[in-house]
Amino acid sequence: MLATNLPALSVPLLLAATLAGQGRAWRLLGDLVTATVMVANAGLVGAALGSWGTRLAPYLPHLPLELAALTCSSAAWWSRRDHPRPLWRPAASVLCLAALAALLEVYATPHR
Repeated sequence: MLATNLPALSVPLLLAATLAGQGRAWRLLGDLVTATVMVANAGLVGAALGSWGTRLAPYLPHLPLELAALTCSSAAWWSRRDHPRPLWRPAASVLCLAALAALLEVYATPHR
C-alpha cells in the first residue's frame, strides 16, 4: 500500500526539491501539477463516496492519514516555491503519515 501511495505523494516534494525558486513559469507549472495531484486524488475519493455512500466507510479508516500526507506534501511545495526551506520535515511527515495509513489500510479494513 505504501508503494502505491508514494508516487502521488512524492510529486509535490520533488517539485519543491527541483523547481523551487526557478522563476515564475516554473512556479506556475509546479502550482498546476500540485493542484492537479490534489484534485485528482480528492476527485477519486469523492466519486467513490458518491457511488457507494456510507457502505464504503469501513474500508476508509486510512483516508484521513493519506489526505494529511498529501496536504503535507503539497504544503512543502507551496511554502518552498518562493523561499528556500528545508524539506526533511515535510518529507518525514509524509513518509510517517503514509506508512501509518498503509498499516491501517492493511490491518483495519475488512477483507474477504
